[in-house]
Amino acid sequence: MQPFRTYLSQAGIVGFTLLLPLLVHGQIEQGGTPHSLGRTLGAPAGVRLPAVDQAALAAQDAVNDQDKSIPWRFGKNHAVSLDLDNAGTWTVLEDGTRLWRLGLECPNALSVNFEFHDFRPAPGGKVFVMDEFGGYIGAFTTANDPTHSGVLGVQALKGQRIMVEYSVPAQGPRGNLRIGQVTHGYRDIFAHARALGESGSCNNNTICPEGDPWRDQIRSVAMIVVSGSGICTGTLINNCANNGTPYFLTANHCLSGNVGTWVFRFNWDSPTCSPTTNGPTTQTVSGATLLANSAATDVALLQLNSTPPSSYNVFYSGWDRSGTIPTAQTGIHHPAGDIKKISFDTNSATQVTYSGASCWRILNWEDGTTEPGSSGSGLWDQNGRLIGQLYGGTASCSSITHDNYGRFDLSYSLLSTWLGSCGNTIDGYDPNLPTVSLDAQAVSLQGATGNICTSTISPTVTVRNGGTTTLTSFSIAWSIAGGPSGTTPWSGSLASGSTVAVPIGSITLPNGLLTLTATINSPNGGTDLVPGNNVVSSTLSHGPNAVTLALVLDRYGEETTWLIRSGSTTIASGGPYTRQASNGAYPQPPINLCLPDGCYELVVNDSYGDGICCTYGNGSFTLTGASGTLASGGSFTSSSVNAFCVTASTGSLVSAKVFLDGPYGTGPEMSDALRTASLVPLTEPYTALGYTHVAGGGGETVSSTVLQTTGSDAIVDWVFVELRGPAPTYTVLATRCALLQRDGHIVDVDGTSPVTFDIAAGNYHVAVKHRNHLGVMSASTIAAGATAGTIDLSATTTTTYGTNAQRTVSGVNTMWSGDCIGNGIVQYTGVGNDRDPVLTRVGASVPTAMVPGYWNEDVNLDGKAMYTGGGNDRDLILQTIGGSVPTNTRTAQLP
Repeated sequence: MQPFRTYLSQAGIVGFTLLLPLLVHGQIEQGGTPHSLGRTLGAPAGVRLPAVDQAALAAQDAVNDQDKSIPWRFGKNHAVSLDLDNAGTWTVLEDGTRLWRLGLECPNALSVNFEFHDFRPAPGGKVFVMDEFGGYIGAFTTANDPTHSGVLGVQALKGQRIMVEYSVPAQGPRGNLRIGQVTHGYRDIFAHARALGESGSCNNNTICPEGDPWRDQIRSVAMIVVSGSGICTGTLINNCANNGTPYFLTANHCLSGNVGTWVFRFNWDSPTCSPTTNGPTTQTVSGATLLANSAATDVALLQLNSTPPSSYNVFYSGWDRSGTIPTAQTGIHHPAGDIKKISFDTNSATQVTYSGASCWRILNWEDGTTEPGSSGSGLWDQNGRLIGQLYGGTASCSSITHDNYGRFDLSYSLLSTWLGSCGNTIDGYDPNLPTVSLDAQAVSLQGATGNICTSTISPTVTVRNGGTTTLTSFSIAWSIAGGPSGTTPWSGSLASGSTVAVPIGSITLPNGLLTLTATINSPNGGTDLVPGNNVVSSTLSHGPNAVTLALVLDRYGEETTWLIRSGSTTIASGGPYTRQASNGAYPQPPINLCLPDGCYELVVNDSYGDGICCTYGNGSFTLTGASGTLASGGSFTSSSVNAFCVTASTGSLVSAKVFLDGPYGTGPEMSDALRTASLVPLTEPYTALGYTHVAGGGGETVSSTVLQTTGSDAIVDWVFVELRGPAPTYTVLATRCALLQRDGHIVDVDGTSPVTFDIAAGNYHVAVKHRNHLGVMSASTIAAGATAGTIDLSATTTTTYGTNAQRTVSGVNTMWSGDCIGNGIVQYTGVGNDRDPVLTRVGASVPTAMVPGYWNEDVNLDGKAMYTGGGNDRDLILQTIGGSVPTNTRTAQLP
């Protein structure tokens, strides 16, 4: 991703870089990847918001934090009006997609979040939000506003800078987006810049043994980001229909602004009792509708705009509207914006009037307490049923005094329209309880993640019985794409709701960026009635290139993180680390990795923005490999991005040469018009087109620096190269996506080297394919190994497989052009012809139109699709089939 270009606004000037993102799941997303990935785009406009007076805010918070009847504040709101016309930068991509990008900076913020006050994306429109550390969330689409409220709150992302990306299809309406509020997070709701535990030390983490009887109720509680800058707590509440309608109970005093922009964070729980450690921060839902509220009992009932997905594993708490005095009470809440806590009162609550509201009073907590941020959280009786929500009080770890909860029994008449009438009590509802007889669920896959240096792994698949019938058998089919596969049977006895960890055996790893997939089949020899949860997968990497990261931290190790990535894929990562007592240099144990051949980036981040050298110690990083130092540094601000490439001496090298007929013209070299127009993608296009990769091929990326080369070595386009076995099957044994130079040489992604295949030395047929030219294969094998095997498929003396496999132009062979639809056949007329797509691409109704971009319909690769006129693409299709009989066809000469 490129830096934001300088942009002057009423808020200030911005000019900085965001890292190439990696996925950080959050909110309810519609999937996909930002268009900014894998493209060299001009820097977008950005807006810097005013700095905040943290001393003044801290003074206000010192007073407000004593008051539970207002939300706990973590951020400062900035009112803005940033829309698609007055801010950001528009770009038209090679396929016609319209792309709007906007940078936002809140100087020295710990987090940034914002609200769309006009959220009406076009059909097919997608919004992504990216942070400065390589994370992104999205896509957000019309599906994220099912009530058509026209507003959307976007959850906070860590750091002081974010980028908003909005893409719209080439045709159709543009839609409307307007950001009306940006929040500068000056308190840490992610706990990424300092230790957890903003709340008092007497609070109990919900994972502690005290919480065991309350596991269901704990799952119903969410932290609320109120109006962008405040924190309250609330609870999913059941209704008489037991149907999972996402009704949500909180306090009337938490209501501020438009609840349509509120963000609800579920399951933010410490995974350990002690010490407190961070839990998931991304299981969120955006937006709600206010159904009812009253100051008389400080109650508010909302309905979330989206039902929490099954992956959140939420629970809907039951309630008691009888008004019977409870014998003991439990509170579950997020005090001071901290991770979820649980508190206990073992004495009966009393009924009081507190600040004009009818409340249950906790005279004092025997274990735990509440704090600001706990506002709106539920109070449960000894039977696990809700009886109220927190209004206010004076209790804290240092003040063993009272808390007051609005009485649900008196609120009920106001809420019954939605909750229904079914007696005085109702138990909770678990939407994840079994409803079918056979449902074997793939829960997780362990032992197959990250970068792995060993040649084999022994993964384990955790399987849950989600059905009502005891499972006695099933099988697990597993596979690595382009690598080994197998099936592991299991037999035993697995009761409903129970899980079992099943080892699937030893797997030998090929080299590459890998995905291991496991699928549960044939529970009890029958058909799984919920097949959608049968599959689990994990990404990992393995390669022959040993590299070592030596990391020396300064005093503030908790600010440091690092990652090694290939494109948008994170290969390995680490940090944050531990703060030391004094300034100094603190070496960490060596970090050893084994990378596949390819080009990568080492990214070292500092969340405070002052690097790791030299104010608080002489920190540094050094990455070394077989060739010596690959990257090093230490003095930077927020991040240091270091590109490097590694190639092992093992594998088989191939040096091939071909010409593509479309850009060759009359020769003697091909045109590099795609490159000069900045249209050659940084990531190979063939995976997206459905080509099958073998032995680690696929996902190759190229540095933009390589694409700056001019002359005979300039890059024309990507090609797809195969090594095939002997006749009669000619089995594809290895594939790579590589770069084609103007002089016909096919080179690896560094722009100069022979193409390396992850396969043992041997004799292979070489086949070359292109996205809109017919493929060609050598009739004979070549010897490929540590010494590159050579093959010149452009030479008329080289025998190729099949008959008339290439066109001869001025004494050289060129690959036939015109296979626009990529089916291995060039056809000018009839069903599935290649001419009509060219007309469609230029708009169908105006054949004289010209559309620039990276198109399969751009047969001559000049960077534009044309149906008529000089240099059009239609004539080349006719030329390929013979020129005179339009019903002729030509088929690729490949086995």
